[in-house]
Amino acid sequence: MNQRILLAALAAVMLSGCGGDDDESCDPSKADACEGGLVCEEVQGGKAQCFPETAITGKVLNATSQQPVAGARLVALDATTSAAATAVVTSDAQGNYRIPVKLTRSTDAAADVKSFTYTLRVESKGFLGFPSAIRQAIPLTVNRADDANAPAQNVRDVALLPLTHVNPAELGSIAGKVAEGTAGQGGVLVVAEGVNGTSGATSTVTDTSGSFQLLNLPAGTYDVKAFVQGKGFAPVTALSLATAEDKIGVNLTADAAPALTSLAGGVNIVNAPAGANETSIVLALASTGEVPRGLSIQTSGQRFSLAGIPAGTYDILASYTNDSLVLDPDPQQLPRPIRITLPKDASSGSLDVGTFKVTGDVGIVSPGRDDVPNEAAVAAAGLTFRWEDDSSENFYGLELFDAYGTRIWGSEPSTTLMPTVQAAKNATSKAYDGPALTAGQTYQWRITSWTNCTNNCNGALYKPISRSENLRGIFTVAP
Repeated sequence: MNQRILLAALAAVMLSGCGGDDDESCDPSKADACEGGLVCEEVQGGKAQCFPETAITGKVLNATSQQPVAGARLVALDATTSAAATAVVTSDAQGNYRIPVKLTRSTDAAADVKSFTYTLRVESKGFLGFPSAIRQAIPLTVNRADDANAPAQNVRDVALLPLTHVNPAELGSIAGKVAEGTAGQGGVLVVAEGVNGTSGATSTVTDTSGSFQLLNLPAGTYDVKAFVQGKGFAPVTALSLATAEDKIGVNLTADAAPALTSLAGGVNIVNAPAGANETSIVLALASTGEVPRGLSIQTSGQRFSLAGIPAGTYDILASYTNDSLVLDPDPQQLPRPIRITLPKDASSGSLDVGTFKVTGDVGIVSPGRDDVPNEAAVAAAGLTFRWEDDSSENFYGLELFDAYGTRIWGSEPSTTLMPTVQAAKNATSKAYDGPALTAGQTYQWRITSWTNCTNNCNGALYKPISRSENLRGIFTVAP
C-alpha cells in the first residue's frame, strides 16, 4: 500500500538527543522550565531534565492531486484513551506540520523505556476529515529517546480527500471551547447536528486546552453538543450559521449535576475460532457513527456494564473491533443496531439492553487482512477478493465501498432478494468486475455468508449467518 497516501499515513518521529546536565533538574509542570527552546521531560530512573523537543512531523496532501494542503488542523490523541495529547497545530503553505509530543527519556540505551502511542486527527476546509468513514486512525508509537542519540527522522504524509458536490467557499465553521469551570477539557468529541430542516452532522475533538473548531458546515441551524464519559455539557441549541460564516465563542460548559446513565447487558459468544473469547461493546453517536472517549468496553464474560454515559442518541454495537468475532447478523436476533436516546430511555438512570449473540466472522484473507492496514498497494488489474470458507453457507454476497462510505459494487443485504454480487457455496474468492477504481484511493470490501431460510422465516427467503469484520477488508489501489 502506498504509504504516502495511505489512510494510515501519519507522521515521522523525531527522536531528539542531547539531554541537560545530569546535575540540573527541571519542573515538568512549568511551561518555562527550560531555556533555549528545550523542554522539560521525565528521565527514567532520574530527575527530569531539559531536552531538545520530540515531535511528530510530516506533510498534509490532497489525496487526488498530491498537492500540499495548507491550514489543515492536526491534533495528536492518546491511542489508548483517546484523550487529547497536544494542542492543535496547522500545516504551513507547503503542507508541512510539526506536533510536539511528550516522551520518557533515558540515558541508558539498554533500558526498557515506557512508550507512548498516538493517533492523529486531521481536518481542513474543503476536505473530508481524517479519520472518517473507512479511513482508520493508525497508532504511531514513540518509544524512546536516548541522551546519546542523534536526531532521526522518517517522514510520512497524511492524505485528505476533497469534499465532492459542494462549494468549499460557501461552507462555514463554528469555534469555541469545552470547559469545566475554568479548566479546558481535552479529548472531548464535539458535534454540530443539523436541526430545523438542516441535515447532516459534523464533528471534531478538543485539544488539550479544550478548544475546538467545526469545519465545512453549510448554512443552516445547528445544535452543538459535547460528549465524553463521566461528564455532561450544556449544549448550544438552534445556533444559526450563515453562508461562509465563521462563528466563534461558542462555548460548552459542564453541568454541575449531569444526567448520566449506566448501561448493562449480556454477550453470548458462539462458533468462535480458537482464542476468540473476548469482544467489544461500543456506543456510537447516531448522528456521526463515532464513539466518544470512554464509551467502549471489552468483555469476556456473559455480562457487561458501562457507567457515566452522557445524554444523547446512540447505536449500541457489539463486536465492533477486530477480534475474529461479529455480531450475529440473523434478523431474528436483537435488532441491529440497538438505538437508544438517553436519558429518555432510562428513566431510572440505568438501562439493560438484553443479550447480544456474537459469532465467528467470515475471515478475510486479502486484500485488507491486517488489523492495521499496512499492506502494499493493490493493483486494480486482476483484483481478486479472497476469504476463508464459512462452511455452513449456501452462498455469499459481496460489497465494495469507497473512502466516502458509498457502496459502488454489490447491493444492500436483503432477506428477500439475492445479492447482485454473489459467490457460490464453498467459494473462497471472487474477481472484481465493478466500476473502475481510482489509483491512490482507499476502499473497503465486505462479505456476508447466507443460508436459505426454512424455519421461522416471517417472509424471509434468505438468512445471513455471518459476515466480515467491521475494520477489515481495507486497501489502497496502487498508482
